[in-house]
Amino acid sequence: LALGALALWASMPAGANDSAAAIGQGGLQLVQQGDVAMLSEDLYVSVPKIRVKYEFRNEGAVPVKTLVAFPLPEYDLSDIEGNVGWPSDNQTDPTGFKVWVDGVTVKPRLEAKAFVGSRDVTKDLAAAGIPVVYPFGNYWDRLNKVKRADIDKLAKAGIVEVFPDTKEVQPKWTIKSAHYWDMTFLPGKVVVVEHDYAPVNGGSFWSEGMIKTEAQAAKDEFFRDFCLDQSTLDGIARKLAADKARKADGSAMLSYIDVRYILKTGRNWKGPIGKFKLTVDKGSPANLVSFCADGVTKTGPSTFVVEKTNWEPDRDLSVLILQSMQ
Repeated sequence: LALGALALWASMPAGANDSAAAIGQGGLQLVQQGDVAMLSEDLYVSVPKIRVKYEFRNEGAVPVKTLVAFPLPEYDLSDIEGNVGWPSDNQTDPTGFKVWVDGVTVKPRLEAKAFVGSRDVTKDLAAAGIPVVYPFGNYWDRLNKVKRADIDKLAKAGIVEVFPDTKEVQPKWTIKSAHYWDMTFLPGKVVVVEHDYAPVNGGSFWSEGMIKTEAQAAKDEFFRDFCLDQSTLDGIARKLAADKARKADGSAMLSYIDVRYILKTGRNWKGPIGKFKLTVDKGSPANLVSFCADGVTKTGPSTFVVEKTNWEPDRDLSVLILQSMQ
């Protein structure tokens, strides 16, 4: 069900479901967990905050000792467009990720790697003195101060591109990182895992010239992520018209924020998710919101809820929130 909004620029995922994991060759790898079931997931999604509460139970006869991983947003440095809403200036993890197990704070480890396609180039970057961090702050200045010999070597390997006119360096790698920690699931015991973090959001602007029909939107990959229907697109047109009428210069421009969450890793546990609840909060009641889901119920001026039983997610969550510009 589309509940109003639109888009222009696709950002990275803002987070992901917990998944069982293993440290193998090449680092952290998600694995299928045969005995531990996800009894419930209660997910709250908004622009400033994402909160998740899970209940797990080991349905086997023996304890299960495993790593549990939470992937952070993947960020493709070769395709940077639009604005990114970094929630903090921590280049290692701007999300401020926190985790509790049965109410006790757990300090997770963090693995961060760089890839060009399927090729791990983390060691190549380290040899040139380039850290695998999220690209804001003084990151670009630091990158362009790397020794030219090292840059030439990276360019030859297809890891960076050097613009001939300006000699500026453009990364061609994708940052992939994940928090992970050890857990033991005792037979029959329900374990509660909770997360709290600020998502890294994408965003841009929407003008009158970008209005599409539902048929046109259905052909656009970015629009499909948010299930924009004709009533949603009509609502956008009305909002643009109202903003145009109230502004002295007659301009019409809306801004939007793109919040994403990886749900499909919930399939790595035993069976379907027993009870799933999603709450989407669009912030101001005046905002528009659009996301793909069936059985959406409006529960407040800015909140919408989806509930499922014995559910296996077959797609990730993309939420688009649209607001008037001041």
